[in-house]
Amino acid sequence: MTQEGSAFAERAGRYRRELHVHCYRMLGSFTDAEDLVQETLLRAWHHRDGFDGGPDLRAWLYRIATNACLDAIRRDARRAGLLRSFADVPWLQPYPDRLLDEIAPAESEPDAVVVARQTIELTFLEYGTDLVGSIRIPAAFCGVYGLRPSAGIVPLAGFSPPGVPPGPDEAAYMTSAGPLARSAGDLRTALGVTAGPDGQAAKACSWTLPPSRHTRAADFRVGFVLDHPAAPVSAEVAGPLSDLVDALARTGATLVEGWPDGVDPVREAESFGFHVGLFLASQGPGGEFAPFSAIVEQQNRRTAARAAWNAHFGDVDVFLCPVTFTPAFPHDPRPFEERMIVTPEGERPYGDLPFWISHASLPGLPAVAAPIGRTPGGLPVGVQVVGPLYEDDTAITFAELLADVTGGPGRPPI
Repeated sequence: MTQEGSAFAERAGRYRRELHVHCYRMLGSFTDAEDLVQETLLRAWHHRDGFDGGPDLRAWLYRIATNACLDAIRRDARRAGLLRSFADVPWLQPYPDRLLDEIAPAESEPDAVVVARQTIELTFLEYGTDLVGSIRIPAAFCGVYGLRPSAGIVPLAGFSPPGVPPGPDEAAYMTSAGPLARSAGDLRTALGVTAGPDGQAAKACSWTLPPSRHTRAADFRVGFVLDHPAAPVSAEVAGPLSDLVDALARTGATLVEGWPDGVDPVREAESFGFHVGLFLASQGPGGEFAPFSAIVEQQNRRTAARAAWNAHFGDVDVFLCPVTFTPAFPHDPRPFEERMIVTPEGERPYGDLPFWISHASLPGLPAVAAPIGRTPGGLPVGVQVVGPLYEDDTAITFAELLADVTGGPGRPPI
């Protein structure tokens, strides 16, 4: 090896560990990442004459590593097809913590050390809370699955910082802790290990996830509403939603269009906004939020909405509607009340986003955001599958079956 070649190998070798991390993020396999780093360095060596020797060696190596990983994914048949659960992915391997020290910044930068160590994780399953759609809307924007469980079945205690007592259960009807995952089956698994009573309630009560009402798409009775003047759905979202209903009709499923009897969607969305404000007011000190008479009136609206939905689920098994009116959009950094969302039909205020998620949230129903397609520009589009109260698996199973109807979420364009 020439002196020049030795110098190149030494320079490239300095990036071995971070290239390994990069390949691991793409492949999910520690051992595969080892092989692909070797492939990357070998390709770099063979094509070193094409590198001009400038300061961009790192970027050049990353480009080679990315292409090597993409080539491996394309030729590896085990990565083809629709996976029901991450438990079905035998090549997934953890990244050893001890090796993260090799890429961590100096100890004088503790914040950077934390970021370097924690952002290596592969998040195939994550939990969040859904007060104003914070599970369902991001899931729809990202083309993954998100579940807002039935109100109250997943304890919220773990979402408080250590030493801070959780809020009263009576105020928890508005928010639910639930999972985001790459498959509907993983939502079921996550719910099964996190739902149920805790604390004193666990001494007297137990919880079991009721089985889905059906296991074939053709057997489901499906209610649906795809648009409303109060929150018109943009054309790029409306297309995949309409295609979904057409595809369901071809499966033989029973389709019932329209809102449940007794449900006024605008009135319920307004009531939802009131209850969100009431929930936030209950979580900390502050002035009077609303007179007691107004609170009683809104509580009556909420219980009436739950009763109307419960009755509707005697006639249908699931209810489909948009998650929100738009696909993912560029962030508007202006103050919240000034922010706008650009759609093909014109600008819309940020405040329109929660309209569609409010109809499951107000009565505390389980709802799954499930990917069903993409916009003409390639952005994911999701549908909201609302299920009967405490029958979360009915919504999850139907979302699972939608993958067969629509072809699944698919791979994002690279």
